Amino acid sequence: MTSISADLLDALAAIVGADQVSTTAADRDLHSHDESDHEAVLPDVVVFPGSTEDVSKIAARASEHLIPIVGWGAGTSVDGHTIPVRGGIVVDFRRMNRILAVHPQDFQAEVQPGVLRLDLEDHLSKHHGLFFPPDPGANASIGGMLTNNAAGVRALRYGSAAANVLGLEVVLADGTIIKTGSRSIKQSAGYNLTQLFVGSEGTLGLITAATLKLAPIPEHFATATIAFPDVTAAVHTVHAVMGMGLEPAALELLHADHIQWMNEEADAGFTVAPSLMVEFTGASAPMVAEAMATTRQLAETNGSTGFSGTSGLAARNAMWRLRHGTRERSRRRFPGHKWISMDASVPISKLPELISYCEERCRERGQESRVIGHAGDGNIHMGLHYDPADPSAAEAAIATGHDLITKAIELGGTCSGEHGIGLGKKQYMVPEHGAGAVATMWAIKRALDPNDILNPGKVLPDLP
Repeated sequence: MTSISADLLDALAAIVGADQVSTTAADRDLHSHDESDHEAVLPDVVVFPGSTEDVSKIAARASEHLIPIVGWGAGTSVDGHTIPVRGGIVVDFRRMNRILAVHPQDFQAEVQPGVLRLDLEDHLSKHHGLFFPPDPGANASIGGMLTNNAAGVRALRYGSAAANVLGLEVVLADGTIIKTGSRSIKQSAGYNLTQLFVGSEGTLGLITAATLKLAPIPEHFATATIAFPDVTAAVHTVHAVMGMGLEPAALELLHADHIQWMNEEADAGFTVAPSLMVEFTGASAPMVAEAMATTRQLAETNGSTGFSGTSGLAARNAMWRLRHGTRERSRRRFPGHKWISMDASVPISKLPELISYCEERCRERGQESRVIGHAGDGNIHMGLHYDPADPSAAEAAIATGHDLITKAIELGGTCSGEHGIGLGKKQYMVPEHGAGAVATMWAIKRALDPNDILNPGKVLPDLP
């Protein structure tokens, strides 16, 4: 049963149509949780706008009634980013899913927030030979990717979502519609509002359109999975590859267990050991082949124990599908377990120290450690699972996750390389940024959302 007044429900129905306002148990439950294990919270109502004007009117009504409002894309967040912790209105952008324009000559596209990543990729590749570089693995919405500053396996070469957006259309808490940035690649006019909203997790405004930077699909590629005797040897190879200026398009670290599970699932034939997945792309076949040959030599210098290069586009795509399936594959192995998904990033020279530290903490607590990550930019992930019936196991997982984040910050890194803050990492904002910086963030939040109705309870630690 919703606690929102009948008058407000009628007002929302007048904006989007009665059939686009839902208080059903099924819709409310669907929008009460994301892919994290944070506790679900039911919204009071789910609204499906069809335009920026609809979103503006919804926000204005929410502001008038001091009702929380949370944006929703595909629900693929992993740290409670879209859980409506104070109830209120969830704005589901699924109807705002149009590709508004593609400017192939400028390598740009204008899209609505509900466009799904794979749908955009399919359209761009079929019709224009282009792609949008950020690749978080999940079929996330573009709006969700921008609000969370998603990255993924291609960020090493192309950067995160923040590096691939030129401008936004945003609805503020009171319903005001603003536009940021432009279609010019170079911009130096006033405050960079585009980057302010990217990564803000919907706490400062609701993105209703975006101008994206695109890249041409590479004509040639070389891809391989390289096995090592231990993680340290693999990480030393990462440092050597980056130090040589080889510029891989992707450079991923995988635990031996994940390699074993890939073999079992797809008969991949990989050597079961800590491994790097590496890819080079370019306009010249000899260029990418030479880069891969040099990488193989560097790996052999560090004691590599296996090299599995792909041949053909289908094999290459199959390899990356296996990589993207790591999270779901892990969860299937431990049914009924809860997971703490940790994401931290450090300077690449500090990566061996961080991984060794994490593995030692896990050994001390009798935990299984399966560190993976985007090794080329120092970003690691550690999924800690535990039986919820065992309170001590839960406490140990939380403690190890805390140790990982604390160590990353100590090494000059960050508590999140790409997952964002959401509900799970608010306590690390002051240790990482300092009280003064967090107070400045709160000042920005108050200026744009004085009543704290936009995705409240996320990103910033609660004030005393």
